[in-house]
Amino acid sequence: MDYFNVIIHQLKNLTEEGFNTKIKVIDDLGLRKVIVNSKIESVLMHAQSHAIHHFASISYIIYKFGIALSDSDSDSDSGFGFNLTIPNINMQKN
Repeated sequence: MDYFNVIIHQLKNLTEEGFNTKIKVIDDLGLRKVIVNSKIESVLMHAQSHAIHHFASISYIIYKFGIALSDSDSDSDSGFGFNLTIPNINMQKN
């Protein structure tokens, strides 16, 4: 748990300059390691988007099992992840 608390502390203390820090991202894409240049802000955006993808996948599986999850902060039944493949009849168009 200390590991996660350290990461949370570091993220909370990032400045605008810190978000623009150039970094090298190393990933093993299955065949070999690939190194690309990036910035912390880009990596964090990708991580957030990818996490939503995983939540949506889990949400879809839960939905297919007929389990309803509710969000205590809203009237929505889709309080876990956001899954574009499940129509929300309560959604209103602007």
